[in-house]
Amino acid sequence: MPIKCEYQNDISNKKEERVYIVNENDNALYNVYNRKVNGEHTITDKTISVSYKKDSTIMKYTIDRYTGKFEGEIIIQQTPSTVKAKLTGSCEKTNLKRKF
Repeated sequence: MPIKCEYQNDISNKKEERVYIVNENDNALYNVYNRKVNGEHTITDKTISVSYKKDSTIMKYTIDRYTGKFEGEIIIQQTPSTVKAKLTGSCEKTNLKRKF
């Protein structure tokens, strides 16, 4: 099932848009290029959660499957301080259609 998510962080307010494919057989999210999204995935009847860590960056987010609410955070561990940004947005079912 493809879903389209739009979200932004509370520091830069830059809007991001992603399309994911939910594969309940694998319990995983894939991008539109059929590549598994990095990180640990948990898919239940109520939520889809992803937790990802690379170097000094941690990204965690959850999508509510009933309301479409997208919530999460990005944590960048730097010296001397750590930067945290909240992620908020929404997701909805979509159809993948070729543009040409």
